[in-house]
Formats: sequence, C-alpha cells, structure tokens
Amino acid sequence: MYTLLDYIVAFFISLTMAIVITPSVIKFAHKYNFIDIPNNRKVHNGSMPRIGGLSIVIGAASGLLYLNQLIIQIWPVIVGVELSYWSV
Repeated sequence: MYTLLDYIVAFFISLTMAIVITPSVIKFAHKYNFIDIPNNRKVHNGSMPRIGGLSIVIGAASGLLYLNQLIIQIWPVIVGVELSYWSV
C-alpha cells in the first residue's frame, strides 16, 4: 500500500505537470483553432481555449503514473471519461 508521502508526491507531480503544460495547451488551441469566440451570450471578452481540461487530464495521469498500481485499477474510469468527453 502507499504511504501518505507517496500521495503527496503524486499530488505535486500532478500539480507541476498541469502548471507546466497549460501554456503549451493554450498555444496548441490557438494554433489549431480550438478556441471559443465570444458572442452576445458569452461572458468572456477574448477568445478562450476550449481544451483547457486537457492539461488537467495530463497532470492527473502523470500523478497516477507515479502511483503505478493505482493506474491499473482506475484506467477503465479514465478511458470511459475520455471517450464520453470526445464523443460529445
């Protein structure tokens, strides 16, 4: 089983990866036009990336990869979430 230190390390790996990869995801969204253009129904003023959750998923997956055994038990949930997200 994992100790509290393992979970803390996994959390900081996830946090660091999400923070580090977010600017790249924003650039990718603007380059390939995955952005939301504001109109009269939107509350934001500028264009917003629509794939911001991708950096969160990558960060969470990196933390789970650190906890090697946990990823084996939870991978069906991750795949199901990703499939339901991309099928919409």
